[in-house]
Amino acid sequence: MAFWLGLFLAIPLSILANALTGPTQRLISRYNKRYRDRIAAKRTKEKELASSIAGQPDVVTWRLIFYLFQALRSVFIFISGVALVGVAFYVDKSMKTVVLTAAFILIFAGNLTFHFSMRQGVRLYFDAFAARLVIKRENVS
Repeated sequence: MAFWLGLFLAIPLSILANALTGPTQRLISRYNKRYRDRIAAKRTKEKELASSIAGQPDVVTWRLIFYLFQALRSVFIFISGVALVGVAFYVDKSMKTVVLTAAFILIFAGNLTFHFSMRQGVRLYFDAFAARLVIKRENVS
Protein backbone atom coordinates (compact mmCIF):
# COMPACT_ATOMS: atom_id res chain seq x y z
CA MET A 1 0.00 0.00 0.00
CA ALA A 2 2.74 2.46 0.95
CA PHE A 3 4.58 1.68 -2.29
CA TRP A 4 1.60 2.56 -4.46
CA LEU A 5 0.84 5.66 -2.43
CA GLY A 6 4.43 6.80 -2.85
CA LEU A 7 4.31 6.08 -6.56
CA PHE A 8 1.08 8.01 -7.07
CA LEU A 9 2.36 10.96 -5.03
CA ALA A 10 5.73 11.01 -6.78
CA ILE A 11 4.30 11.97 -10.16
CA PRO A 12 2.30 15.04 -9.01
CA LEU A 13 5.13 16.16 -6.74
CA SER A 14 7.66 15.93 -9.56
CA ILE A 15 5.36 17.92 -11.86
CA LEU A 16 4.96 20.55 -9.13
CA ALA A 17 8.71 20.70 -8.56
CA ASN A 18 9.38 21.18 -12.28
CA ALA A 19 6.71 23.89 -12.47
CA LEU A 20 8.23 25.79 -9.54
CA THR A 21 11.85 25.53 -10.69
CA GLY A 22 11.71 28.46 -13.13
CA PRO A 23 10.06 31.00 -10.80
CA THR A 24 12.32 29.95 -7.94
CA GLN A 25 15.43 30.41 -10.07
CA ARG A 26 14.25 33.85 -11.21
CA LEU A 27 13.59 34.87 -7.60
CA ILE A 28 17.04 33.73 -6.50
CA SER A 29 18.77 35.49 -9.41
CA ARG A 30 16.86 38.71 -8.68
CA TYR A 31 17.91 38.54 -5.02
CA ASN A 32 21.53 37.80 -5.96
CA LYS A 33 21.61 40.80 -8.32
CA ARG A 34 20.34 43.11 -5.57
CA TYR A 35 22.86 41.63 -3.15
CA ARG A 36 25.73 42.14 -5.62
CA ASP A 37 24.60 45.72 -6.23
CA ARG A 38 24.49 46.41 -2.48
CA ILE A 39 27.95 44.94 -1.97
CA ALA A 40 29.34 46.93 -4.91
CA ALA A 41 27.88 50.17 -3.52
CA LYS A 42 29.31 49.44 -0.09
CA ARG A 43 32.70 48.64 -1.61
CA THR A 44 32.78 51.91 -3.58
CA LYS A 45 31.95 53.80 -0.36
CA GLU A 46 34.87 52.07 1.38
CA LYS A 47 37.20 52.92 -1.50
CA GLU A 48 36.05 56.56 -1.50
CA LEU A 49 36.68 56.77 2.24
CA ALA A 50 40.12 55.22 1.84
CA SER A 51 41.04 57.57 -0.99
CA SER A 52 39.81 60.59 0.97
CA ILE A 53 41.99 59.76 3.98
CA ALA A 54 44.94 58.35 2.01
CA GLY A 55 46.78 61.66 2.24
CA GLN A 56 46.42 61.67 6.03
CA PRO A 57 48.54 58.82 7.42
CA ASP A 58 47.62 59.65 11.01
CA VAL A 59 43.89 59.15 10.30
CA VAL A 60 44.63 55.83 8.58
CA THR A 61 46.75 54.77 11.55
CA TRP A 62 44.04 55.67 14.06
CA ARG A 63 41.42 53.80 12.08
CA LEU A 64 43.68 50.74 11.89
CA ILE A 65 44.24 50.94 15.66
CA PHE A 66 40.46 51.10 16.11
CA TYR A 67 40.05 47.92 14.03
CA LEU A 68 42.84 46.29 16.01
CA PHE A 69 41.05 47.04 19.28
CA GLN A 70 37.85 45.63 17.81
CA ALA A 71 39.75 42.46 16.93
CA LEU A 72 41.21 42.23 20.43
CA ARG A 73 37.73 42.62 21.91
CA SER A 74 36.57 39.81 19.66
CA VAL A 75 39.41 37.60 20.86
CA PHE A 76 38.38 38.34 24.45
CA ILE A 77 34.78 37.36 23.66
CA PHE A 78 36.00 34.15 21.99
CA ILE A 79 38.22 33.25 24.96
CA SER A 80 35.30 33.91 27.32
CA GLY A 81 33.23 31.41 25.36
CA VAL A 82 36.01 28.83 25.51
CA ALA A 83 36.31 29.38 29.27
CA LEU A 84 32.56 28.85 29.63
CA VAL A 85 32.90 25.49 27.91
CA GLY A 86 35.35 24.54 30.66
CA VAL A 87 32.98 25.83 33.33
CA ALA A 88 30.17 23.73 31.85
CA PHE A 89 31.93 20.56 32.97
CA TYR A 90 31.76 21.67 36.62
CA VAL A 91 28.12 22.76 36.84
CA ASP A 92 25.25 20.40 37.53
CA LYS A 93 23.29 18.78 34.73
CA SER A 94 20.38 21.21 34.86
CA MET A 95 22.62 24.20 34.03
CA LYS A 96 25.02 22.47 31.65
CA THR A 97 22.88 23.07 28.55
CA VAL A 98 22.41 26.75 29.39
CA VAL A 99 26.12 27.29 29.99
CA LEU A 100 27.14 25.42 26.83
CA THR A 101 24.61 27.38 24.75
CA ALA A 102 25.96 30.67 26.10
CA ALA A 103 29.51 29.47 25.47
CA PHE A 104 28.82 28.58 21.87
CA ILE A 105 27.05 31.89 21.28
CA LEU A 106 30.09 33.73 22.66
CA ILE A 107 32.46 31.64 20.54
CA PHE A 108 30.40 32.31 17.43
CA ALA A 109 30.06 36.04 18.15
CA GLY A 110 33.77 36.39 18.89
CA ASN A 111 34.74 34.56 15.74
CA LEU A 112 32.33 36.54 13.58
CA THR A 113 33.27 39.97 14.92
CA PHE A 114 36.98 39.13 14.64
CA HIS A 115 36.50 38.21 11.01
CA PHE A 116 34.61 41.40 10.19
CA SER A 117 36.92 43.78 12.05
CA MET A 118 40.05 42.26 10.52
CA ARG A 119 38.49 42.31 7.05
CA GLN A 120 37.58 45.98 7.39
CA GLY A 121 41.04 46.86 8.67
CA VAL A 122 42.84 44.97 5.91
CA ARG A 123 40.59 46.48 3.24
CA LEU A 124 41.17 49.98 4.60
CA TYR A 125 44.92 49.42 4.68
CA PHE A 126 45.18 48.15 1.11
CA ASP A 127 42.68 50.65 -0.32
CA ALA A 128 44.48 53.56 1.36
CA PHE A 129 47.83 52.18 0.19
CA ALA A 130 46.56 51.92 -3.40
CA ALA A 131 45.08 55.43 -3.25
CA ARG A 132 48.36 56.75 -1.84
CA LEU A 133 50.25 55.19 -4.75
CA VAL A 134 47.86 56.90 -7.18
CA ILE A 135 48.44 60.24 -5.42
CA LYS A 136 52.21 59.76 -5.65
CA ARG A 137 52.00 58.90 -9.35
CA GLU A 138 49.89 61.99 -10.01
CA ASN A 139 52.41 64.17 -8.14
CA VAL A 140 55.35 62.73 -10.09
CA SER A 141 53.80 63.29 -13.51
